[in-house]
Amino acid sequence: MRQFVDCGGNTWLIQLNVDTIKRVRDLIKVDLTDVAAGDPPLIVRLGTDVILLCDVLFAVCAAQASKAGVTDEEFGRAMGGDALLAGSTALMEELTDFFQKLGRREVATMIRTHQRLVTTAVSAVESRLAAVDVERMVLDEIAKSLGGRLSGNVPASSV
Repeated sequence: MRQFVDCGGNTWLIQLNVDTIKRVRDLIKVDLTDVAAGDPPLIVRLGTDVILLCDVLFAVCAAQASKAGVTDEEFGRAMGGDALLAGSTALMEELTDFFQKLGRREVATMIRTHQRLVTTAVSAVESRLAAVDVERMVLDEIAKSLGGRLSGNVPASSV
């Protein structure tokens, strides 16, 4: 069982079992047992569609929300970026454990591999962006549009 905290300080437990998976399927028509389904696959959509991710997290936590008197709208309002990231991480770890314990190691491996690839891709993009001197590129484009001349004194780039 994993947990995450929303932006309002509420702690939500993520525990995947057949009842939870069935509830997600019944409430929002998402089958967590088939993370490779769809185009793009569900595993990718959960990482790129914040509304889908929030809906899945709410469906997973629906029993807790009901006991706490939290509506899906209130749940969504408490799901800022940090809460969604924490919820996503908890969900992926629970999915991995669920499939591992079910003997579906190939699905658990696919989830872990996907998470690792996303982390690697984000790091690579961040490194490339850090190496780009955007200010110099903009000034060069302005200079080109002005026939190669910039009027006035433009400070040198700090990079």
